[in-house]
Amino acid sequence: RDARQLMRPLFWAERAWSHAMQIKLENTAMEPRPRIHLLGRLRKAASWAAKLASLTAVRADQRTQLEARAYSAFMLGNVGLEREQWHSALAAFKTCHTLCTELARVSLAEHAHLYRKMVSEVEPSMRFCSYNLRREGGGAADDGEEDALVADAETTSDFLRSKLEQVLQETRAKQASHLTELEVLGERVPVRSEKTRVGIVSIQKLLLEVSQQPSGASAAADDAADTDAEDIMGLYDKLFVAFNDSLDSVRADLRAASKAHSTKATRAEGPLLKLQASPRWDKLHHTARRTLLLVRRLRDGGAVTGKSRRGASPEDLVRLYDSIISTLQDMGQLDGYKEHESLMGQLAARVAIAKASRCYFVAESYASVEKWREALALLERATERCAEAERLVAADPPAALVAGGAAGAAAHARAD
Repeated sequence: RDARQLMRPLFWAERAWSHAMQIKLENTAMEPRPRIHLLGRLRKAASWAAKLASLTAVRADQRTQLEARAYSAFMLGNVGLEREQWHSALAAFKTCHTLCTELARVSLAEHAHLYRKMVSEVEPSMRFCSYNLRREGGGAADDGEEDALVADAETTSDFLRSKLEQVLQETRAKQASHLTELEVLGERVPVRSEKTRVGIVSIQKLLLEVSQQPSGASAAADDAADTDAEDIMGLYDKLFVAFNDSLDSVRADLRAASKAHSTKATRAEGPLLKLQASPRWDKLHHTARRTLLLVRRLRDGGAVTGKSRRGASPEDLVRLYDSIISTLQDMGQLDGYKEHESLMGQLAARVAIAKASRCYFVAESYASVEKWREALALLERATERCAEAERLVAADPPAALVAGGAAGAAAHARAD
């Protein structure tokens, strides 16, 4: 008699569903007893959703009936997804997709976006079910399809994300099986650990994504550019996680080799040390590049705070260049690399340009308080640093010049 009575089965369905999600989140080890409990709560959620659909079919208007049917189909599809019953899950998700698509088509804008959101959540689940059906039927899925599935993990529900993570691990393991050695300073170093191989594959993929991002010469010019800058910062965060995972794996192999105290283990330590130095060098290199990107954003438009922009002070930029110089100096201390004359020459040029840029912004700070003598001395020192960097580059031209942020600041120092 009261419309609120329909909220009772909906509440019970949501309670069972949320309990299932809590179990799934806590059961990281995939133990059997919590999994049985998880499946029971999912079935209970689907049962209450079906009860809601049957009640609305008798008591509710047409729109509510269709919404309840879509909700029930979504719950039923997730039960099939967790039990890996791909046919039934795909059929249920298709029903939910069709109903929500049609409801979005006939609804006003204030409600249509809710249905479209549900459609976007269901589509990755449908693709995942279709992918597994093809695999079980003997059809081979190409790498592009697997990459698309993995990309869905960023936009879909927590429930499907754990499934897609398994696909990601399988894809990386397949790629890692072909990676048997890594070139370090012109020498082919064998990669024997499976975990290290997977980490290197992940690093290579993320490096490719970073290289495809816009350089951001005017990264803070508008809102779209700000979004791109946030994207590349997120990629850098993932890249550093991958670097850390790979380094942890190599360190574990080194500890195991040091405990073995055998001739074979002693011979294995040399390649492992080189394998450790390579990602450390790359991690420090990209740490410096990320900091230069922050410098560029501050110089071009200031720091974004909510909807407003705060202009960057010279002191902010000096602190960032201090960090860059420290990072570059750490690179020069790495075993294997510090003996490489050509790389050390290029690194010295990068340090000189970073120091020139730092001098330039310290000079700006002095000029802002009208300390002209100190500002002039610092600008002259910045010019000397630039000349030193030019001599180093001319003596041993690098394959790629120093990143544009520091070089741009050095060009300003020369001009002033």
